[in-house]
Amino acid sequence: FPSPTLFRSLDIFQCPLSKRLSVWHHLIAMNPQVDLSSAYRDAFDHYSAMVRRVQHMVACPDAGPAEVDTAVFDMETARVAYVRARNALAERIQPSLGRESAVADTNKDRESRIRETARLLWEAGGRRDGDAAADWRRAEAILSRAAASSVN
Repeated sequence: FPSPTLFRSLDIFQCPLSKRLSVWHHLIAMNPQVDLSSAYRDAFDHYSAMVRRVQHMVACPDAGPAEVDTAVFDMETARVAYVRARNALAERIQPSLGRESAVADTNKDRESRIRETARLLWEAGGRRDGDAAADWRRAEAILSRAAASSVN
């Protein structure tokens, strides 16, 4: 397992949670003894917090489009990190289960994710009429950025 010195040199606990999860992902790949259940719990807690933030915006739609986009992007990035942590834990428990989960997530209908995200943007934006195409484009952009950022 990496030494505490490595953690201090990375200053991992001062990083945003998404960066910590990325570091966890790399450490998991390097060392099979990493506690995957802790990484999974961290990812789930972070994703849950981001979902609650977006739910609040939907319940009280007074945020501007940029704030909504940022919240939805953060939620999507947290979802990707959660799925990665979940799959790593599932593969540790039962290797074939982890591979099946990864394939299922990879093959998920992109249009459906865009539709769900566009609906969230519409709801968080106060359910304005006439913005469906713009919400769709915003959703596509958010999902593309989140996917790109999760690769890093």
